[in-house]
Amino acid sequence: MRLLLFLVGLISFTAQADVLTDPQLVAVQFFEHFNDENLEGLEETTAQPFTYNINGKVTQYNSIVDAINFDGLRKSGWAYSGINDNELLVIVEEKLATVSINFSRYNDQGIAYDTENVIYQLAKVEGVWKIMTATIAGDITLGE
Repeated sequence: MRLLLFLVGLISFTAQADVLTDPQLVAVQFFEHFNDENLEGLEETTAQPFTYNINGKVTQYNSIVDAINFDGLRKSGWAYSGINDNELLVIVEEKLATVSINFSRYNDQGIAYDTENVIYQLAKVEGVWKIMTATIAGDITLGE
């Protein structure tokens, strides 16, 4: 009987290891809202003010919607973005978290034309995880 309980527990633990944490889910929601060009949804997943650090250039915006120009992104060839890898790096006392995302940008033919890594710093604001900062080492456009 103990062996059976141990095996059930081991199977449950293994199954849960593939489940995304709340901060990781916020990153997924961010990408979904981004692809839908849903500005309200983007604001719901990010803190105000919001900071981008792209290729060493740090810019703080009153809101994420001030940072992104979807018309400019489409002109650059962007049609949608996809997450390749989503990893929780650290979570501190259920208040702060760091998530690493590897993602690709795709054109309207479904061809990836850029792959980048972004590090999201999240904080729990009034009980809800919000992305505060996005750091991307590469030179990527927000459609400016």
